[in-house]
Amino acid sequence: MIQVFGLLMLLGRGQASKDMEIMVLRHELAVLRREVVRPKPNWADRAVLAAHPTSRYHRT
Repeated sequence: MIQVFGLLMLLGRGQASKDMEIMVLRHELAVLRREVVRPKPNWADRAVLAAHPTSRYHRT
């Protein structure tokens, strides 16, 4: 029932409101992308990944 009301609310909103929500979501996504740090595997991690039987199929 909550999803039905949410859908009805979305249908009733104006284009400017939808555009504003898209801008806010894009900004939140940009902030999250800046905060995420890729892990840096050490030599042991790399050795385990290299020894894994399926890893040879993913090498480029």
